[in-house]
Amino acid sequence: VSPRCSAPPMLGETKSCVSSLEELADFAAATFGKERGHVASVPPQDESGSLHMAHLLLDAQLIARPGTPILTCHDNMYPFQMYYCHAIHNTKLYKLTFQLLAAAAGDEGRVVEKVATCHMDTSQWPARHPAFAVLHSHPGDGEACHYIVKDDILFYVPATTAA
Repeated sequence: VSPRCSAPPMLGETKSCVSSLEELADFAAATFGKERGHVASVPPQDESGSLHMAHLLLDAQLIARPGTPILTCHDNMYPFQMYYCHAIHNTKLYKLTFQLLAAAAGDEGRVVEKVATCHMDTSQWPARHPAFAVLHSHPGDGEACHYIVKDDILFYVPATTAA
């Protein structure tokens, strides 16, 4: 079993490892409760526009309704399909629009959209969480944001959904 699956959840985290679409749907339904009829997912993202090259942020749009869960399912790279799914409270979800400034031939000026999640309260995260090594920070120092990558599945309540 994956270490992420067998470790206890962090404070404020709901998690499950699922190996079928039925299990994924059941966990999403349990996570969203009465909101489940309004849940959206992020479409596959264009991975050809790398943000490792120079880029300009054109727009940042909050796409999930504040105060509602954001459920992310990461491909767990097993010999069979398995997703590590988790929802961390106090998280924001953004659609970011960038313009590539220096890229491979023909890409300069191209507009690329990415989805990012920001975990606003890291104070209860374990000190050995990999995010702190990357960010050179500690629990509670600030938010931890990252892009949602190609093989992740993301469920959220759209910001435009009526309460």
